[in-house]
Amino acid sequence: MSFEELQKTDSYKKLGIDVVAFFAIDFFGLIFLFGGIYGDSFLIVFGIITMVFSSWGLYYFAKQMNDIKKYAKTFKKAEGKVVNFEQSGLFTHLVAVFVDDENEERRMLSTDTLRRYVVDAYLEKKLDIYYSPKFKTVLIYDPSTEEVLTQKEEEKEDDPYAL
Repeated sequence: MSFEELQKTDSYKKLGIDVVAFFAIDFFGLIFLFGGIYGDSFLIVFGIITMVFSSWGLYYFAKQMNDIKKYAKTFKKAEGKVVNFEQSGLFTHLVAVFVDDENEERRMLSTDTLRRYVVDAYLEKKLDIYYSPKFKTVLIYDPSTEEVLTQKEEEKEDDPYAL
């Protein structure tokens, strides 16, 4: 499986969004730190605490993205569905059920996400599941999102007033 194909999965895109979000929080911590240098010690402490926690999140999600890139050639594609979700601390994991290439039914967790609202978007739908024997979680891709995007593009082409 190519890495470019894995980058198109919903799970990988959500990891990228999480990395950007933690980077933005890290940047605000840096602003607090520099603002506190000119007098307010509370801003220094708040900036350090913000940077420590956001740097942890940035590292955690960036490491997952790097591991996906490292094991990209070992991923295989299967059809499956999300049947449940698990909440573990801060993160939500989707539970995917699929049949692997050895005709064995498997249940695996998806990559971590901070968003609970994504659960409804995937429950009991046919999805493309990307799994690897060397990677502990699966990547999820919803092919119906591609159909919606192409429909919107066609509507824009038909509408003479669309920007």
